[in-house]
Amino acid sequence: FAPAAAPKPAPAAFGGFGSPGAAPTFGSASKLGTAPTFGSPAALGSTPAFGSPSALGAAPTFGSASKLGTTPTFGAKTPEKEDHRAKLVEFYQKHNPGKLDTVDATLKKYAGREHELWAQLKKKYQEQAPEAEGTGPRCFLELEKDGEKLGRLVIQLFADKVPKTAENFRMLCTGEGGYSQATFAKTKRCYASTTFHRVISDFMAQGGDFTRGDGTGGECWQGGKFADEACKMRHDRRGLLSMANSGPNTNGSQFFILLAAARHLDGKHVVFGEVVEGLELLNAFEAGTPPAKPVKITACGVAEAAAPAKSSYPPMPTKAPSKLPFGAPAPAAAAKSAYPPMPTKAPSKLPFGS
Repeated sequence: FAPAAAPKPAPAAFGGFGSPGAAPTFGSASKLGTAPTFGSPAALGSTPAFGSPSALGAAPTFGSASKLGTTPTFGAKTPEKEDHRAKLVEFYQKHNPGKLDTVDATLKKYAGREHELWAQLKKKYQEQAPEAEGTGPRCFLELEKDGEKLGRLVIQLFADKVPKTAENFRMLCTGEGGYSQATFAKTKRCYASTTFHRVISDFMAQGGDFTRGDGTGGECWQGGKFADEACKMRHDRRGLLSMANSGPNTNGSQFFILLAAARHLDGKHVVFGEVVEGLELLNAFEAGTPPAKPVKITACGVAEAAAPAKSSYPPMPTKAPSKLPFGAPAPAAAAKSAYPPMPTKAPSKLPFGS
């Protein structure tokens, strides 16, 4: 309130508050002397208003680049995130190329929890599955496409690692399992005359459905399904054979041949063999479900083991090994006399010298 201009004030209002007497009203400049109004820079002295740059001195506002150093403002892509992306792209290129288009979505899902993502990927792709290798019998598949013979695939079975699965494949190659009870027609449990009904480029070629031919049938050599074996090896290279299934412990007769590494299948399917001859024939498989020109198995069975090479020379005679210590000279043979042996007489029974 401004002070009164007249030297003698009029009667004061009731209560005196706000009246034009000598005492200035509450909050006026004269009441406060030289102190300025509340909140002005003069009232605060040299201290600037709260939140102003001068109040904070050299310290910048929250979230600015100078406040955080070289780190950009909140929400910008950080170098760490870019490193995770490059690392994930490289990982999928090696282990599962089919996942490359999910990189950004995966990183978004695990934003701030990338350590969990890498722990899961390591467990899934690197830790659980051992190297795919083994010994056992060899089987063959004679292949044909569009009426033309392609050649023979020779498959090494890993019977020492997965004996049940390897034996199932061998029996279905030989047809020793008899006839299926799942069809009205008389259908032999055998891969002969079946086709690869599903082919995905740079992934796999699937076949072995001898009951329906479309991927909905098939059974093991004894009929029905059988459980997964404990040794689940890596799907890490072209030419490996693995069992197709509809979930855990549902192995029948269907199998697939890898056209490229597929590590995302590790732990879910049982690898049981590998193409060791005729790998180039896999180039003839066309993509499709079913392919326009499917590859057909015209004959199959157990491949004969290669016979060892025979030498044109007769075998060398052998003699029994010496019983002398190693390095000891052999004793000289006694010379044979041309004369007959001299007769001997019994020794005398007299005491010596008598």
